[in-house]
Amino acid sequence: MNIFPEGSLSVSLITTVWAGLFVICFFNLRLGWTISGLIVPGYLAPLLILKPWSAVAVIIEAVFTYLAVIGFSRFGEKTGLYSEVFGRDRFFFILLLSVAMRLLFDDAVFPWFTSILSQHLEIEFLYRDGLYSIGLVIVALTANQFWTSGLRRGLFQLAVTLTITFLIIKYILIGYTNFRLNELANVYENLATSILASPKAYIILLTTAFIASRMNLLYGWEFSGIAIPALLALLWYKPQEILISVAEAVIIYFIASLLLRTKFFSKMSIEGARKILFFFNIAFFYKLVLGFILPLFLTNIAPNDYYGFGYMLTSLIAIKMHDKGFGARIIGSTVITSAISIAAATLIGFSLTFLSKNEIPQPSPHPQKTIEMKTQKAWSNIPIRYSTGKPLPLLSSPFEKIEIKSNNRKLGIDELRFIDETIFVPLFKLSETSDKNLSTIELIMNKAAKAADYPGIKIMLFGNKAFSPDFIELKSSLESGSAASFYLRFNEGSNILLESDCHSIKSLCLMRLIESEFKPKVILLNGLFSRGDEGTIETETAKTYVKSSLFDLFNQISMREMDKLKDNLNIILVKTAPKKNNLNKNFVYVSSNTGAYSPDTLNEVQQKLINLLVNKSYSVKFVNGLPETSGLETDNLLSSRYLPMTKNTSMIVLWVSE
Repeated sequence: MNIFPEGSLSVSLITTVWAGLFVICFFNLRLGWTISGLIVPGYLAPLLILKPWSAVAVIIEAVFTYLAVIGFSRFGEKTGLYSEVFGRDRFFFILLLSVAMRLLFDDAVFPWFTSILSQHLEIEFLYRDGLYSIGLVIVALTANQFWTSGLRRGLFQLAVTLTITFLIIKYILIGYTNFRLNELANVYENLATSILASPKAYIILLTTAFIASRMNLLYGWEFSGIAIPALLALLWYKPQEILISVAEAVIIYFIASLLLRTKFFSKMSIEGARKILFFFNIAFFYKLVLGFILPLFLTNIAPNDYYGFGYMLTSLIAIKMHDKGFGARIIGSTVITSAISIAAATLIGFSLTFLSKNEIPQPSPHPQKTIEMKTQKAWSNIPIRYSTGKPLPLLSSPFEKIEIKSNNRKLGIDELRFIDETIFVPLFKLSETSDKNLSTIELIMNKAAKAADYPGIKIMLFGNKAFSPDFIELKSSLESGSAASFYLRFNEGSNILLESDCHSIKSLCLMRLIESEFKPKVILLNGLFSRGDEGTIETETAKTYVKSSLFDLFNQISMREMDKLKDNLNIILVKTAPKKNNLNKNFVYVSSNTGAYSPDTLNEVQQKLINLLVNKSYSVKFVNGLPETSGLETDNLLSSRYLPMTKNTSMIVLWVSE
């Protein structure tokens, strides 16, 4: 049933929060369970489908946050050094310690734990794609939920509400409506994904929460919780969103006031959980109508851009306006507090910049050594041999080869930056100039020659000086923990980044077809090719992924540099689906960063790609959020993390099964 507007509530966390709120209110009204943590079940339930280990990480950090707060409070009570924290001060303290716990666990405990599993139990665990928490305030809200009922009862209540919400989402919303979880970027905001990637947001959040707590204590200002002005303060860099959020809160308030005066509602007791559910249902219906109406008149806008910020922020402001009977004062105090706080937070953030020098570290000096620069004829159409014995040409054109090897260790950030500035950036610039002979490339490599004796890096150049290459290849060794190959096209090519894994013959056949048709500027292979017998090259694939790998560097730099070349960058990924999905081997499954569900919703390049597959007798299906395609959304992939940093980039993924 198409009951949710496409591109908004059909792929939004607001819908799952709505389902979770019904569950929480039901148990509060029937069994008297706590009503705090209103968004927790609806926020965590999709994680159980898409990123289950992230949901586990959130709960672990929330438990330790609760234990830290209660331990601190009891210590002060027993020693008499300070009184027990309560009310808004307690929530601020929970928020503060939740940030500390995220820093401790996400940056230290979880990486250490996963390395133990890998080294001693031989359990491969992709840390950066698994065990880390998500959300700006979700850890604090979960810990606060434990405070009222205690840890044991709180964990039991959370397990029950989370399980029921999970079942509603998976078997009702996904099973019988057009709701889907394809677009995780629209579900879990990029701002909330990584604590290390959002220091500015946390400075604003904590500063505003502290000031709001003081304003309430000194002047009696009401906010419906100090988290409201704290979240509103995040919008001051986009002031139009503040106007949209305030306008939505006012609309909800007036609609609720009119409905409560009708005969049907005037005889009911609308308090507590009922009031929260009543106001949020109005907010949800308002977004539902807006999502259907706006595209009819404004075809080039996204309805999400005209929704109020957050999931329940506008509803809670409207409730406080209704309770106090004077909306202007509530809005004024909330906006003023957030404005004062953003000024203070900006000053704090600016002051912190003086604590560190913003300089790129340079490699340590090493003794000068002569590097032998060997030349040989370029490879051309070398086949790849698998166990099937079926040969496959790697590229349609010959290429030159530069090999970067790591001596069995992970490269540091200074080494990666050095490789970036001395090799990648000059090569990209050279690829756009008319002077593309090998002697110029050798000059670039000679500039980076000292990296040959730099710890962990070895550079070799192969080529014919009389040959102007179509491709340059850079390859990282398997010993570094990240096997990868990078190809940069020097002749004219389309502004397309083609990425493929080396896990199956199907993925490489598909990559070869796309390369010959589209002539992409850059090709990335997540795997290694080495020369074998009888003129063939064999493949190897890294078992683990490390954050500072050369493949990650290839990926980021390619997107950054290609984004500078032309206005539109298209990323095409060819991936082998996990065996757990049990996909039909006769189909190629398609997902995109826009959540497209048919060829008509793709851009011109992507439509041409689908037509190519169909013409070559491939059967195509779109990832639609069903259980068998769970985890095949674009936001689970490395490249999607860098999309917000580009101007106008589209990404499409082709999934094949072995």
